[in-house]
Amino acid sequence: PGVGVLYKRFGDLFSCEGRVGVGGYWLIILILLPLFYVGLLIHPFSFPLLSMIFLPPLWVKRLHDHGLIGGWLMLPFVAILILILITVNQSGETASILEFLLRGASMLVIVVVGALVAFCPGNKKINRYGPPPSQMVIRW
Repeated sequence: PGVGVLYKRFGDLFSCEGRVGVGGYWLIILILLPLFYVGLLIHPFSFPLLSMIFLPPLWVKRLHDHGLIGGWLMLPFVAILILILITVNQSGETASILEFLLRGASMLVIVVVGALVAFCPGNKKINRYGPPPSQMVIRW
């Protein structure tokens, strides 16, 4: 009934190898959210730190589910960096047309990649990253 995938340790779930479906993605997110919240209560910096440790491998696996390389993940990171630089550079004056267009394009990239990762089902066939999650049997 399925291709056996053996996870040798819990940390394998957070590697950048293989695929994860939409359902598995949200299950892992629901497991991580309380961890992030507790970290936020301990120290405000822990939320972005935990996010940068745990989420990118999960997002890469979601991109793999669509047959895309993990490098596509750089698009939203560059878009966020552009937004940060525009915000830091702005000194209370009205934004130029270029800044307005950069903000809009950056937000569009973040929303499109975010929607792809979070909501769009991946390929239903085997791709170079492995079988679809619906065909995997996870053995601990």
